[in-house]
Amino acid sequence: MKYTEVLHQRYHLQGFTTDGTYLYWSFTDSLVKTTMSGTVVGQVPTATRTEHLGGIDYYNGKIYGAAMGNSLAGQPWGMWSSFTVHVYDAATLAVVDILRLDDCYEEIRQRTDGFDGIGCITAGVDPVTGADCLMLGCGTLDAPEYASQIILQYGFDGKRQNRYVIPTGVANIGVQNIDRDPETGSYWLTTYSREKPFHNEETLYCVSPDLTHVTASYVYSTPYGFHCLGGGRFYASLQDGVNGHRIGYAYETDLAFIAATSEKKLGERGMNEVIYPLFDKTIGL
Repeated sequence: MKYTEVLHQRYHLQGFTTDGTYLYWSFTDSLVKTTMSGTVVGQVPTATRTEHLGGIDYYNGKIYGAAMGNSLAGQPWGMWSSFTVHVYDAATLAVVDILRLDDCYEEIRQRTDGFDGIGCITAGVDPVTGADCLMLGCGTLDAPEYASQIILQYGFDGKRQNRYVIPTGVANIGVQNIDRDPETGSYWLTTYSREKPFHNEETLYCVSPDLTHVTASYVYSTPYGFHCLGGGRFYASLQDGVNGHRIGYAYETDLAFIAATSEKKLGERGMNEVIYPLFDKTIGL
């Protein structure tokens, strides 16, 4: 199984993407650029240096990352101080824009359907117009009544275009990664593994191109990154270590392997035990 690793990171892996030549990795407080074999060619702190950088995606020479600021002093956890999309030049990792998503403040005040912030992003396509756009996966409050996932659609100017609520059952604190399959137009959502009785066993969902319903779901833990390659092939994720010494892994898999592994109903630790021995030690995607 082909794979690439990134070593010596302070915080955990949030996501990755590729332009076909380089890999780009989000590690909460930094953006890392590597060769396909894992040699680091660039690393920068998050655009504002104070925000939590979540999932990322490559589009048209730029890296887009979903980010949130620290919780406000004296407020409950999740009362975030900022909601932004960080935009980096893929060649240099220089910050070229920060899109402020101020409409998310109203979302988190209302919390009528469990919205608890933004966590990941992919370049998407408007289901009606066919125009390119940004789709952001959202966190949800951890309670049995919040049994859907929330996707927010924005233009590249940071203006809200649409909002989708997808019935999935209860995922462990919501969407951790989102990516659009370039061939089928479907979206793939990943979540953390089950921790409470009301959480779904499934942790990987294929969602229809119009973002209305789940077309397939799997018990396949890959919350730290998921990238669609087309042809039923994907980069999935593992991570290891502790804060201060994190290691992130991207490895190549396919739909047949995902379906077969899903039948074993493994959590994150079980997935690590199964996947690590399959790695090709020559390293490189």
